[in-house]
Amino acid sequence: MRAPEFWYPRSDERNGSLASTVLLPLSWLYQIGARIREVISTPYHSSVPIICIGNISVGGTGKTPLCQALAQQLQSRGHRVSVVTRGYGGSIVGPVQVDVNLHSFIDVGDEPLLLAQNAKVFLSQSRKLGIQAAEKDGATVILLDDGFQNPTIAKDFSLLVFDSPSGVGNGRVLPSGPLRQSTREGLSRADAVFVMGSREAIQPRLANALSASGKPQFLGHFEPDLNGIADKKLIAFAGIGRPQKFFDMLSDLRLNTIETIPYPDHHPYNQRDQEWLVAFAKDRDAELVTTEKDALRLPQPMQKIVHTVPIKVVFEDLDALLDILDPVLASATEMPKTTSAITD
Repeated sequence: MRAPEFWYPRSDERNGSLASTVLLPLSWLYQIGARIREVISTPYHSSVPIICIGNISVGGTGKTPLCQALAQQLQSRGHRVSVVTRGYGGSIVGPVQVDVNLHSFIDVGDEPLLLAQNAKVFLSQSRKLGIQAAEKDGATVILLDDGFQNPTIAKDFSLLVFDSPSGVGNGRVLPSGPLRQSTREGLSRADAVFVMGSREAIQPRLANALSASGKPQFLGHFEPDLNGIADKKLIAFAGIGRPQKFFDMLSDLRLNTIETIPYPDHHPYNQRDQEWLVAFAKDRDAELVTTEKDALRLPQPMQKIVHTVPIKVVFEDLDALLDILDPVLASATEMPKTTSAITD
């Protein structure tokens, strides 16, 4: 689905649009259901330190590339890292180790394939079984991709990820807003916060909440690889949590993007999509460009003709982040693990 516009009001609008207000009773029911699940759940405690890379909003925060980058940093320091994820849209229930040479996005979804390019990834619809598979494989640290709201897994450290400009949207919980739980509750359960984007661009509502929380804050940004497209006339398309974020990046890079085409998150591109996009670009004498994640969902012939913009996460304060994680990695068995509410 595409995010409703009222989830992310313009700065000069009030957060309580009519549509958002009408949906508030459903938001209350959502939160009640989450609390019930928290009460009846018994969290699994792993013998391996679990670092949760999560968010409290749906889609578009940069959580997956951050997880990928952090895995690489920990591996370079001698840790045997495994990423555990449920994936999205794949047919395999798991637990299974993702193999980029064997599995397709139809099997495991797009994000696990992206993560598996740099680390061991265990996909499982049951996070407990996925964690146990990583334990048996000899992991010394497990990165839990998402799962902050899952009360069935105890975490040693929870890092909440926010997109700087979109922040927490209108500040309301699903379906009235984009949040899986309230900002105050989410921040109270987090150990630290990672903001993707510049400090100057942080949404005021999020900035105020972060200031009040007193949680350690870390910053990072995306560094794109233009990959030979700087001088081309482009048509951009994307089916991610917030396609506009990708389009804005291309605009900031001053690329010659003449059209932008948004698709729903995790959209499975088919033959009809391929034919339409190729014809659309040909009529305008332009070339197609998309995200790395979208490229994994393209029909095989189309992957050869569509440009991608690979991105990597640049940490602005990597040493400080690793310093705060060191005690967790060194003595996780001595520390009580915490759980987070709200179903995921």
